[in-house]
Amino acid sequence: MTYVKCHKKTSKKYFIDKNGKYSLQVPYSPKLQESLTDSRKRFKKIFGRAPRNNEPIIFEKFRIGEETHFFDKALRAANSAGVDEALIYAWRKTEVIISEETLHLFTKEEKEEWGDAIAEYEEILDSGVNPFYIFTYLDSEEFESFLEMKSVLKEIISVADLSLDKITNKINITSQKDKNLPILLSYNSVLHEIYTISNIIQERYSDDCLSIGRGIFEQYLRCKTLRVGTLDPEAILCASLASQGILEYARKKSGKIDYSRVINLDGSHVDVSLTYSSLAQKTGEPEDYIFYNIIYKNLSYYVHRDLSQKLINSLTKGRLQLTAEDDEIAGVYTISIIVFMFFEEILKNEWVPALARKDLTYKISQLEYNLSVISKNKNIRSGKVPLLFI
Repeated sequence: MTYVKCHKKTSKKYFIDKNGKYSLQVPYSPKLQESLTDSRKRFKKIFGRAPRNNEPIIFEKFRIGEETHFFDKALRAANSAGVDEALIYAWRKTEVIISEETLHLFTKEEKEEWGDAIAEYEEILDSGVNPFYIFTYLDSEEFESFLEMKSVLKEIISVADLSLDKITNKINITSQKDKNLPILLSYNSVLHEIYTISNIIQERYSDDCLSIGRGIFEQYLRCKTLRVGTLDPEAILCASLASQGILEYARKKSGKIDYSRVINLDGSHVDVSLTYSSLAQKTGEPEDYIFYNIIYKNLSYYVHRDLSQKLINSLTKGRLQLTAEDDEIAGVYTISIIVFMFFEEILKNEWVPALARKDLTYKISQLEYNLSVISKNKNIRSGKVPLLFI
């Protein structure tokens, strides 16, 4: 009876089960109940037996990636079905789902833990904070900025796409050597990369996003060196034509193909050895070369670490550790920095129309604000990500 009295303020209803114990009454939507029933049927069909007490009712999730992504997907599905978020919160907190139909499967302690989780959700929500921040290493303000940052990454696709239309309609490309042409092609390529990243984040974050983010940084270097004039657009054109077999590569004295030089239509040799290391040194800002080294050393660790980290974890823990430990917060934070840098560079081009400039500035200012909030987090500053936004 003590448990019921101390939770009266939550406005939840209680009932007495068949063992005479007080339990929390949680309303389930017909869609959720139908989903649980269907899941049991699928389990029996796939495994040829009913699920046992220690096996999950919702079992169809892939082991790669943290379970948080599964819960995030469940939360989105619950929201679309009108299911109370408190149920997903309690499920994630206790790792069980308790209903009147499954009540007999759980101990008194488990039922009380479930009720406590529901009450905790309501208490945090009543304080004006998103309760799901407690499942991260962010505080409530940082968590709101993280969610907003993911939204901005998705929204910037539409804003940048419309802005690209405005830019291309205004610019008249009169020469194949016009530096604006490769810049606009890079712009378009980055939009596709952000679109891919956004889709991965929405479904199940993976550190593969960092590999794509590295590609955006490369486009940033390319656009910047083209703008300041340290990269010849003719070199990009010749490299493209040679890769398609339209132009020929030069030959070394030994007779072997020299892939660093292309024979142009006028017979001149054009240097096409466009390494991003060399571009990083030609932007006019020493910070770019520092960023380049961080990207290709630290970021490469995040991109290629899976096998080695799983092996080390398995040996350290004395058991086979198969789950990848991707850090969605650190990854999205890092990608957002790179996206911010790219569009900030685009806005330095005087040919960007006023309205497109205004729209892009508005979106990246939102990105900048949320990055500044998250950058104060002690886990971020302790080296969880390769870059710091200060």
